[in-house]
Amino acid sequence: MKMPEVRVLSMWDPWATLVVYGKKQMETRPKPTNWRGIYLIQATNWNKHSAYACISLKEHLLDVHGFTPGHIIGSVECMDCLQITNHIDTFLQFDKHLDIFSVPKQELELGDYAVGRYAWVFANPKRFRAPIKHTGTQSYYGRYKGVTEILEAAYNTHFEKNI
Repeated sequence: MKMPEVRVLSMWDPWATLVVYGKKQMETRPKPTNWRGIYLIQATNWNKHSAYACISLKEHLLDVHGFTPGHIIGSVECMDCLQITNHIDTFLQFDKHLDIFSVPKQELELGDYAVGRYAWVFANPKRFRAPIKHTGTQSYYGRYKGVTEILEAAYNTHFEKNI
């Protein structure tokens, strides 16, 4: 089987876990992405933000089972990237923008939707039955040594598709 080209997106937990469970459908970043395709989601090691987020986001985590920081835990497909605006900014004629007032309440609670940031729009979240050990920093990156082996291991352990 030919493996698709993928990229890796590292995120702090609990946000990484919420993405692969399909509860967080947009990731906000200060920079846009042109990539449309599969991102492997890597949960980076915990920090002070992670502990605080678990407390403040507890209602979103009710049916989430376990965190695995330092692992690639699943994948999503990046469908679009939209610059965040408000109704006053729409006259600027961005090619693609997301009006802050149209973002669902749950997404607002799970991201930084400050005007000028970018919302990476996700679909088709999948989590791995067996997370793959891989450490890194919060970032995103393309091809790197070992991505083929990681992807093959992920396909061999089978995805759990979220419903």
